[in-house]
Amino acid sequence: MLHVFLFYSSSVILKVLTEAAKKHPKLSVIIVDSRPKFEGREMLRKLMRSCPTLSCSYVFINSISYVMPLATKVLVGAYAVLANGHVMSRIGTAQVASMAKTYNVPFLVCCETYKFASRMQTDSYVSNELGDSKQLMNINNRAGPLSDIASRPNLHVLNICYDVTPPDYVTGLITETAVIPCTSAPVVIRVKQQYNIVNMKPYA
Repeated sequence: MLHVFLFYSSSVILKVLTEAAKKHPKLSVIIVDSRPKFEGREMLRKLMRSCPTLSCSYVFINSISYVMPLATKVLVGAYAVLANGHVMSRIGTAQVASMAKTYNVPFLVCCETYKFASRMQTDSYVSNELGDSKQLMNINNRAGPLSDIASRPNLHVLNICYDVTPPDYVTGLITETAVIPCTSAPVVIRVKQQYNIVNMKPYA
Protein backbone atom coordinates (compact mmCIF):
# COMPACT_ATOMS: atom_id res chain seq x y z
CA MET A 1 0.00 0.00 0.00
CA LEU A 2 1.24 3.48 -0.90
CA HIS A 3 1.20 5.96 2.01
CA VAL A 4 1.95 9.55 0.95
CA PHE A 5 2.91 12.10 3.60
CA LEU A 6 1.87 15.70 2.83
CA PHE A 7 2.66 18.98 4.51
CA TYR A 8 0.45 22.09 4.07
CA SER A 9 -1.48 22.94 0.89
CA SER A 10 -0.11 22.85 -2.65
CA SER A 11 -2.02 23.07 -5.94
CA VAL A 12 0.66 21.04 -7.73
CA ILE A 13 0.49 18.20 -5.22
CA LEU A 14 -3.31 18.28 -5.36
CA LYS A 15 -3.18 17.62 -9.12
CA VAL A 16 -0.56 14.90 -8.68
CA LEU A 17 -2.58 13.07 -6.04
CA THR A 18 -5.83 13.43 -7.98
CA GLU A 19 -4.23 11.62 -10.94
CA ALA A 20 -2.44 9.11 -8.71
CA ALA A 21 -5.66 8.17 -6.93
CA LYS A 22 -7.18 7.11 -10.26
CA LYS A 23 -4.31 4.70 -10.96
CA HIS A 24 -3.62 3.47 -7.41
CA PRO A 25 -6.85 2.57 -5.57
CA LYS A 26 -4.88 1.62 -2.44
CA LEU A 27 -3.30 5.04 -2.16
CA SER A 28 -3.60 6.69 1.27
CA VAL A 29 -2.60 10.18 2.32
CA ILE A 30 -1.37 11.55 5.65
CA ILE A 31 -1.84 15.32 5.81
CA VAL A 32 0.26 17.13 8.39
CA ASP A 33 -0.79 20.61 9.45
CA SER A 34 0.58 23.37 11.67
CA ARG A 35 -0.21 26.78 13.04
CA PRO A 36 -0.86 29.58 12.37
CA LYS A 37 -2.54 29.20 8.96
CA PHE A 38 -3.67 25.55 9.10
CA GLU A 39 -3.35 25.21 5.33
CA GLY A 40 -3.63 21.44 5.61
CA ARG A 41 -7.33 21.77 6.41
CA GLU A 42 -8.01 23.31 3.02
CA MET A 43 -5.86 20.64 1.37
CA LEU A 44 -7.92 17.96 3.09
CA ARG A 45 -11.20 19.53 1.91
CA LYS A 46 -9.98 19.76 -1.69
CA LEU A 47 -8.73 16.18 -1.67
CA MET A 48 -11.99 14.84 -0.31
CA ARG A 49 -13.94 16.78 -2.95
CA SER A 50 -11.79 15.66 -5.87
CA CYS A 51 -11.19 12.08 -4.60
CA PRO A 52 -14.09 11.01 -2.34
CA THR A 53 -12.78 7.42 -2.10
CA LEU A 54 -9.24 8.43 -1.11
CA SER A 55 -8.16 7.33 2.37
CA CYS A 56 -6.94 10.40 4.29
CA SER A 57 -5.51 11.02 7.76
CA TYR A 58 -5.04 14.43 9.39
CA VAL A 59 -2.50 15.15 12.15
CA PHE A 60 -0.55 18.11 13.53
CA ILE A 61 3.15 18.60 13.01
CA ASN A 62 4.00 17.63 16.60
CA SER A 63 2.90 14.08 15.68
CA ILE A 64 5.28 13.53 12.73
CA SER A 65 7.59 11.24 14.70
CA TYR A 66 4.65 8.85 15.16
CA VAL A 67 3.24 8.90 11.61
CA MET A 68 6.49 9.16 9.62
CA PRO A 69 7.25 5.40 9.93
CA LEU A 70 3.92 4.74 8.17
CA ALA A 71 4.84 6.81 5.12
CA THR A 72 6.43 5.45 1.95
CA LYS A 73 7.26 8.92 0.61
CA VAL A 74 6.89 12.59 1.53
CA LEU A 75 5.57 15.19 -0.94
CA VAL A 76 5.88 18.93 -0.36
CA GLY A 77 5.65 22.03 -2.50
CA ALA A 78 8.18 24.84 -2.65
CA TYR A 79 8.26 28.62 -2.61
CA ALA A 80 11.62 28.59 -4.42
CA VAL A 81 14.61 26.39 -5.20
CA LEU A 82 17.78 28.40 -4.66
CA ALA A 83 21.01 28.29 -6.68
CA ASN A 84 22.85 26.39 -3.93
CA GLY A 85 20.26 23.61 -3.98
CA HIS A 86 18.44 24.68 -0.83
CA VAL A 87 14.64 24.56 -0.92
CA MET A 88 12.66 27.48 0.47
CA SER A 89 9.19 26.43 1.54
CA ARG A 90 6.50 26.93 4.17
CA ILE A 91 7.79 27.08 7.75
CA GLY A 92 8.03 23.58 9.19
CA THR A 93 9.17 21.91 5.96
CA ALA A 94 12.75 21.58 7.17
CA GLN A 95 11.50 19.84 10.31
CA VAL A 96 9.51 17.37 8.22
CA ALA A 97 12.52 16.79 5.95
CA SER A 98 14.75 16.11 8.95
CA MET A 99 12.29 13.55 10.30
CA ALA A 100 12.01 11.90 6.87
CA LYS A 101 15.81 11.65 6.74
CA THR A 102 15.82 9.99 10.17
CA TYR A 103 13.37 7.30 9.04
CA ASN A 104 14.88 6.95 5.53
CA VAL A 105 11.66 8.04 3.84
CA PRO A 106 12.12 9.64 0.38
CA PHE A 107 11.54 13.41 0.57
CA LEU A 108 10.29 14.75 -2.78
CA VAL A 109 9.72 18.41 -3.65
CA CYS A 110 7.18 19.24 -6.37
CA CYS A 111 8.36 22.47 -7.95
CA GLU A 112 8.05 23.99 -11.40
CA THR A 113 11.27 25.30 -12.95
CA TYR A 114 10.01 28.90 -12.94
CA LYS A 115 10.48 28.80 -9.15
CA PHE A 116 14.23 28.20 -9.49
CA ALA A 117 15.96 31.35 -8.23
CA SER A 118 19.53 32.52 -8.78
CA ARG A 119 19.99 33.79 -5.21
CA MET A 120 21.64 31.74 -2.46
CA GLN A 121 20.50 31.30 1.13
CA THR A 122 21.32 28.83 3.90
CA ASP A 123 19.14 29.98 6.80
CA SER A 124 15.63 31.25 7.50
CA TYR A 125 16.54 34.66 8.92
CA VAL A 126 17.78 36.41 5.79
CA SER A 127 15.41 37.59 3.04
CA ASN A 128 12.39 36.02 4.67
CA GLU A 129 8.81 37.16 5.00
CA LEU A 130 7.21 37.97 8.35
CA GLY A 131 3.54 37.33 8.97
CA ASP A 132 1.26 38.96 11.51
CA SER A 133 2.59 38.21 15.00
CA LYS A 134 -0.97 38.14 16.34
CA GLN A 135 -1.46 34.85 14.50
CA LEU A 136 0.94 33.25 16.99
CA MET A 137 -0.56 34.98 20.00
CA ASN A 138 -4.20 34.17 19.22
CA ILE A 139 -5.98 30.86 18.71
CA ASN A 140 -9.01 30.81 16.40
CA ASN A 141 -9.14 34.63 16.50
CA ARG A 142 -9.36 34.57 20.29
CA ALA A 143 -6.77 35.49 22.89
CA GLY A 144 -4.39 32.63 23.54
CA PRO A 145 -2.21 31.85 26.57
CA LEU A 146 0.61 34.07 25.25
CA SER A 147 -1.48 37.09 24.31
CA ASP A 148 -0.86 38.83 27.66
CA ILE A 149 2.91 39.01 27.08
CA ALA A 150 2.71 40.38 23.53
CA SER A 151 2.65 43.99 24.77
CA ARG A 152 6.01 43.79 26.55
CA PRO A 153 8.43 46.32 25.01
CA ASN A 154 11.44 43.98 25.16
CA LEU A 155 9.64 41.08 23.43
CA HIS A 156 9.65 40.78 19.63
CA VAL A 157 7.36 38.08 18.26
CA LEU A 158 8.48 36.90 14.81
CA ASN A 159 6.04 34.98 12.66
CA ILE A 160 8.47 33.63 10.04
CA CYS A 161 6.64 32.39 6.96
CA TYR A 162 9.30 30.23 5.27
CA ASP A 163 12.26 28.04 6.15
CA VAL A 164 15.18 26.62 4.17
CA THR A 165 15.73 22.87 3.73
CA PRO A 166 19.30 21.70 2.96
CA PRO A 167 19.77 19.67 -0.24
CA ASP A 168 21.08 16.69 1.78
CA TYR A 169 17.52 16.15 3.05
CA VAL A 170 15.90 16.26 -0.41
CA THR A 171 15.71 13.02 -2.40
CA GLY A 172 14.64 14.72 -5.62
CA LEU A 173 12.95 17.69 -7.26
CA ILE A 174 9.89 16.78 -9.32
CA THR A 175 9.64 19.34 -12.15
CA GLU A 176 7.67 19.52 -15.39
CA THR A 177 10.76 18.30 -17.27
CA ALA A 178 12.10 15.47 -15.08
CA VAL A 179 12.94 14.35 -11.56
CA ILE A 180 16.29 15.96 -10.82
CA PRO A 181 18.60 16.26 -7.79
CA CYS A 182 19.12 19.55 -5.99
CA THR A 183 22.64 19.72 -7.41
CA SER A 184 21.09 20.32 -10.85
CA ALA A 185 19.51 23.60 -9.75
CA PRO A 186 22.40 25.77 -11.09
CA VAL A 187 22.15 24.03 -14.47
CA VAL A 188 18.41 24.70 -14.73
CA ILE A 189 18.93 28.34 -13.77
CA ARG A 190 21.72 28.77 -16.35
CA VAL A 191 19.62 27.22 -19.13
CA LYS A 192 16.68 29.46 -18.21
CA GLN A 193 18.89 32.56 -18.34
CA GLN A 194 20.33 31.57 -21.73
CA TYR A 195 16.82 30.89 -23.06
CA ASN A 196 15.62 34.30 -21.86
CA ILE A 197 18.58 36.03 -23.53
CA VAL A 198 18.04 34.25 -26.84
CA ASN A 199 14.30 34.97 -26.86
CA MET A 200 14.61 38.54 -25.64
CA LYS A 201 12.87 40.93 -28.03
CA PRO A 202 14.84 44.07 -29.01
CA TYR A 203 13.42 47.47 -28.25
CA ALA A 204 11.64 49.15 -31.14
